[in-house]
Amino acid sequence: MTTHKKIYVGAVGVVVTLGIDQDLTLSTKREIWVKKPDGSEVTWTADIATEREDPDTGDMIPLTPADGYLEYITDDDDLDRAGDYALQAYVEWGAASNHPGKTVMMEVHEKFK
Repeated sequence: MTTHKKIYVGAVGVVVTLGIDQDLTLSTKREIWVKKPDGSEVTWTADIATEREDPDTGDMIPLTPADGYLEYITDDDDLDRAGDYALQAYVEWGAASNHPGKTVMMEVHEKFK
Protein backbone atom coordinates (compact mmCIF):
# COMPACT_ATOMS: atom_id res chain seq x y z
CA MET A 1 0.00 0.00 0.00
CA THR A 2 1.61 3.23 -1.02
CA THR A 3 -0.47 5.96 0.58
CA HIS A 4 0.70 7.74 3.72
CA LYS A 5 -2.34 9.98 3.99
CA LYS A 6 -5.08 9.47 6.57
CA ILE A 7 -8.12 7.80 4.96
CA TYR A 8 -11.68 8.32 6.16
CA VAL A 9 -14.94 6.36 5.88
CA GLY A 10 -16.71 7.22 2.63
CA ALA A 11 -13.60 8.58 0.91
CA VAL A 12 -13.86 8.50 -2.88
CA GLY A 13 -10.84 8.65 -5.16
CA VAL A 14 -8.31 7.05 -2.82
CA VAL A 15 -5.63 5.51 -5.03
CA VAL A 16 -4.70 2.06 -3.74
CA THR A 17 -1.45 0.80 -5.28
CA LEU A 18 -0.13 -2.67 -4.52
CA GLY A 19 3.05 -4.32 -5.78
CA ILE A 20 2.93 -8.01 -6.65
CA ASP A 21 6.56 -8.64 -7.73
CA GLN A 22 5.47 -10.16 -11.04
CA ASP A 23 5.56 -8.89 -14.62
CA LEU A 24 1.95 -8.03 -15.46
CA THR A 25 2.45 -7.62 -19.23
CA LEU A 26 0.52 -10.77 -20.24
CA SER A 27 -1.82 -10.94 -17.23
CA THR A 28 -5.45 -11.77 -17.97
CA LYS A 29 -7.06 -10.97 -14.60
CA ARG A 30 -6.09 -8.33 -12.05
CA GLU A 31 -7.89 -7.92 -8.73
CA ILE A 32 -7.46 -6.69 -5.20
CA TRP A 33 -9.08 -8.93 -2.62
CA VAL A 34 -10.40 -6.96 0.33
CA LYS A 35 -11.39 -8.13 3.81
CA LYS A 36 -13.29 -5.33 5.54
CA PRO A 37 -13.22 -4.64 9.30
CA ASP A 38 -16.53 -6.50 9.77
CA GLY A 39 -15.06 -9.65 8.15
CA SER A 40 -16.95 -9.31 4.86
CA GLU A 41 -14.92 -9.87 1.69
CA VAL A 42 -15.15 -8.03 -1.63
CA THR A 43 -13.14 -7.96 -4.83
CA TRP A 44 -11.99 -4.77 -6.52
CA THR A 45 -11.14 -5.03 -10.22
CA ALA A 46 -7.69 -3.46 -10.57
CA ASP A 47 -5.73 -1.91 -13.41
CA ILE A 48 -2.02 -2.05 -14.09
CA ALA A 49 -0.56 1.01 -12.39
CA THR A 50 1.23 3.57 -14.56
CA GLU A 51 2.74 5.50 -11.65
CA ARG A 52 3.20 5.33 -7.91
CA GLU A 53 4.19 7.76 -5.19
CA ASP A 54 7.71 7.56 -3.80
CA PRO A 55 7.18 7.09 -0.04
CA ASP A 56 10.24 9.19 0.83
CA THR A 57 9.91 12.17 -1.52
CA GLY A 58 6.22 12.14 -2.54
CA ASP A 59 7.33 12.33 -6.19
CA MET A 60 5.43 10.27 -8.75
CA ILE A 61 7.46 7.44 -10.28
CA PRO A 62 6.44 6.20 -13.76
CA LEU A 63 5.75 2.46 -14.00
CA THR A 64 5.46 -0.15 -16.73
CA PRO A 65 3.58 -3.50 -16.53
CA ALA A 66 6.95 -5.18 -15.92
CA ASP A 67 7.23 -3.29 -12.61
CA GLY A 68 4.31 -5.34 -11.24
CA TYR A 69 2.00 -2.80 -9.59
CA LEU A 70 -1.80 -2.86 -9.47
CA GLU A 71 -3.99 0.19 -8.91
CA TYR A 72 -7.58 0.71 -7.79
CA ILE A 73 -9.38 4.00 -7.16
CA THR A 74 -12.06 3.81 -4.48
CA ASP A 75 -15.72 4.47 -5.21
CA ASP A 76 -18.41 5.77 -2.84
CA ASP A 77 -19.29 2.42 -1.23
CA ASP A 78 -15.82 0.84 -0.99
CA LEU A 79 -14.69 2.32 2.34
CA ASP A 80 -17.95 2.04 4.24
CA ARG A 81 -16.59 1.10 7.68
CA ALA A 82 -13.87 2.35 9.99
CA GLY A 83 -11.12 -0.06 10.91
CA ASP A 84 -8.43 -2.17 9.30
CA TYR A 85 -8.87 -3.38 5.74
CA ALA A 86 -6.75 -6.35 4.65
CA LEU A 87 -5.74 -5.99 0.98
CA GLN A 88 -4.22 -8.66 -1.23
CA ALA A 89 -3.31 -8.32 -4.90
CA TYR A 90 -4.32 -11.24 -7.14
CA VAL A 91 -3.27 -11.79 -10.75
CA GLU A 92 -3.89 -14.55 -13.30
CA TRP A 93 -2.11 -15.38 -16.54
CA GLY A 94 -4.80 -17.59 -18.09
CA ALA A 95 -6.02 -20.77 -16.42
CA ALA A 96 -2.54 -22.21 -15.85
CA SER A 97 -1.00 -19.55 -13.60
CA ASN A 98 -2.14 -17.29 -10.77
CA HIS A 99 -0.36 -15.37 -8.06
CA PRO A 100 -1.73 -13.79 -4.87
CA GLY A 101 0.48 -11.09 -3.38
CA LYS A 102 1.27 -10.51 0.26
CA THR A 103 -1.45 -9.05 2.48
CA VAL A 104 -1.12 -5.42 3.50
CA MET A 105 -3.25 -3.45 5.94
CA MET A 106 -4.98 -0.13 5.34
CA GLU A 107 -6.52 1.78 8.24
CA VAL A 108 -9.74 3.71 7.59
CA HIS A 109 -10.78 6.28 10.21
CA GLU A 110 -14.17 7.54 11.37
CA LYS A 111 -15.05 10.98 10.08
CA PHE A 112 -13.86 13.85 12.26
CA LYS A 113 -11.18 11.77 14.01
